[in-house]
Amino acid sequence: MDPASAAISPETRAAFSRPTMGVWAMLGACLLATALVSLKVKQGNEEEAIKHFTFGCDQIVRNIHDRLEDRALLLRSGAALLAASPSVARQDWRRYVEKMSADESFTGVQGIGFALVIPPHQLAAHTARMRAEGFPDYSVHPAGERAITTAIIYLEPFREGNLRAFGYDMFSEPVQRAAMVRARDTGKLTLSGKVALERETGTDIQADSLLYVPVYRNGMAQETPAQRQAALSGWVYAPLRMNDLLGGALHDWQQHEGRSTELHIYEGSEASAASSLFDSHNGPMAYSLIHQQRTIEFYGRRWLLEFDHIGSASSVSYAATWATLGGGLALSGLIFFLMLLALRDRARAIRLTNAAHVASQHLEEIRNQDEALRKFSLVVEQSPESIAIANIDARIEYVNNAFVTTAGYSRDELLGQNPSILGSGKTPPESFRAMWAALSQGQSWKGELSNRRKDGSEYLEFAIITPLRQADGSISHYVAIKEDITEKKRAGLELDQYRHHLEALVSSRTAELLIERDSTAAASRIKDQFLANMSHEIRTPINAVMGFAHLCLKLDLPKRGRDYVSKIAVAAESLLGIINDILDMSKIEAGKLQMESVPFCLDDVLEQVATLFKLKANEKGVELVIAAMPGIPDSLQGDPLRLGQVLTNLMSNALKFTERGEIR
Repeated sequence: MDPASAAISPETRAAFSRPTMGVWAMLGACLLATALVSLKVKQGNEEEAIKHFTFGCDQIVRNIHDRLEDRALLLRSGAALLAASPSVARQDWRRYVEKMSADESFTGVQGIGFALVIPPHQLAAHTARMRAEGFPDYSVHPAGERAITTAIIYLEPFREGNLRAFGYDMFSEPVQRAAMVRARDTGKLTLSGKVALERETGTDIQADSLLYVPVYRNGMAQETPAQRQAALSGWVYAPLRMNDLLGGALHDWQQHEGRSTELHIYEGSEASAASSLFDSHNGPMAYSLIHQQRTIEFYGRRWLLEFDHIGSASSVSYAATWATLGGGLALSGLIFFLMLLALRDRARAIRLTNAAHVASQHLEEIRNQDEALRKFSLVVEQSPESIAIANIDARIEYVNNAFVTTAGYSRDELLGQNPSILGSGKTPPESFRAMWAALSQGQSWKGELSNRRKDGSEYLEFAIITPLRQADGSISHYVAIKEDITEKKRAGLELDQYRHHLEALVSSRTAELLIERDSTAAASRIKDQFLANMSHEIRTPINAVMGFAHLCLKLDLPKRGRDYVSKIAVAAESLLGIINDILDMSKIEAGKLQMESVPFCLDDVLEQVATLFKLKANEKGVELVIAAMPGIPDSLQGDPLRLGQVLTNLMSNALKFTERGEIR
């Protein structure tokens, strides 16, 4: 039996024949961390979906409010016309409505009308006057005596269902009467509750509501409710069909943003079939995770709005959560496997130590140690890592061949010099402060250093610097082991393996060098995965910024605000272009870039490029001229996206280096 094998106790073999509790504990910690991070990512996905959905709900509410405000503006204009003129004939009212294009510009408005207040003693005279105007069958309906009688005398367009409302007394219907009284007494525009209009017949029956604006006689006092009642001549009103009005508001948002939102609207604060004003999908609400409710006020009426996601599919994407969970599990398994390997190496080290202890009893030990030292020196000299030894005054006393090759200086030029001879001036001062703080306490320091070769080229190194102590505990030298990580840094490779590698060299002072196991193919896969994930995560907020900017540009903003929002939109489009360029470069390197061959218009491509850079050119005072040369046809066959990228790159460089004059 080998003496070294005999020196290993059974306990030692048992300890390293299976994973220890520490390895299992590390695996458990990794799995727990993976679960926590995945849960955090899941919560983030849900919060992001809710945030986007909340924004969409806000925009829909704003769209509904804008639509109602547009129609209210039309009614206020009509009321102003009637109040300002002593008499407005029927043809005048028709021309006004046609001029305002109410039947074409305001979806959901079935007409613009005027309801006249008729004192009881004037009812017969009113009926006779209307019949004399060419309406022999005219009468105020429903029939009967009432304290206050009104009649719709103007309603345009005066056709189809609107004809049935001619002469109708809206004040006879309780819901309409309540809205008319509120408008009369407050002098404000008022929205009625849910009603069934006289004009609604057939199969397309919808929930309806009416907007009222009171019209007072010019010159009469209107300060108190009693004065307003005395001065009232009638109401300008508009019947609103809720499906047409609110469906249009929801459709505009979905068409613009590509969102799929289900919307239910109820009158009051509770959801019920009787109070339903609008149902975008004629079915029960899904009540998903992103379901939301809003209670809002519109011209004296309270509405309950319920929003939800359309369809049975989940409204939240958990792709990132599953990717995080899968990656965490894979990483946990890898760490577990590496710790098993480390455990095996530790057992091997113990066996070697026991063998060395047995060999120390023989006179051959000295010769073996000398030979090992010679081999160690040879390995250090031929090591691919840069190794240097400096004295307590920070003067270089030894460098190996790799150090000389990397730095570009000869060995004689380096010996006796301070290591700062290699500094590029780009290493942060706090890194040096942390380094000397650790070394002065006798501790190792590891970190990145930015250096410059003799020829002036810069490179980045990962360094481990360890102080060497004498028998009395004082520090005599500093040993630095460094590796050029410039290319690895650019490729985005993880440096943990190399740190472990360098730390092993310092702590054991042995000549074992690890063989770099990373390959260019692995680096390329990591880079492609990183670029794909990066582009997906960055495109989402960029598209949101672009969408918000375009929405802001539709608002009535001051000139400076519109200029700022325009700049935000252009910058977002440029950033999205950069992301696309990065992905294209990755595809080119992988040989996966495919060119399209489709018909396209050259003027459209040129116009898009000009739009991207017009603002920046104006800011620099540079005139921008983009046009096709004579003889080039406008209709071409090819890849318009790639052509646009080429022109964009050329234009970007031209603007970058042009200070005045023009770019043609």
